[in-house]
Parts: sequence; C-alpha cells; structure tokens
Amino acid sequence: MSCVHSEAKVAAAVPEPVDGAMLVVEVVGITGIERKVVWRDDVEAKSWGGPEAERWFDGAGDDGPMELYQHLKYAERVHEVAGRSIELGKR
Repeated sequence: MSCVHSEAKVAAAVPEPVDGAMLVVEVVGITGIERKVVWRDDVEAKSWGGPEAERWFDGAGDDGPMELYQHLKYAERVHEVAGRSIELGKR
C-alpha cells in the first residue's frame, strides 16, 4: 500500500500545472497499480463556488473539484499528459 505524502512534499515534487492540464496518477492499492486521470478546469471550478485552490477534477463522480494535493497524496507516480490531440480517423 502507498504511504501518505505531506502537502509540502507534493508541492515541491509537482508544481501546480496550468489550467487545462491533465495528469495520470498511479497509486499502489491492494489489487496492484491503480490509475486515474485528473484535470484542472478553473472555469468549471468557479461554478462550484469553493476555494480557489479546489480546481482539480477526476472521473469519480459529482463530488466537485479538490485541491491537487488531495488527488496526489497517495501517488507513487504522476504523469503529465501532453497537450496534443491524436486523430484516430473517422468512421
């Protein structure tokens, strides 16, 4: 199982990415490596009315945005997704 990282350690290791950034977060769980995608959306976060730092979303449901630290505190590895799109072709 993963350990809990301090907020200071996470902040030093992963500087706050810009609006629109996407990250793949890897956490080691009971069943092995689990991955989730989190993304920063400042406009959507404002509509939730929370603190400014709560601007990171994941696909887990309608819980609203959280601070980046909340998504990364158990992470073993974090990958930044490049901002390019890949065309897979049309049907």
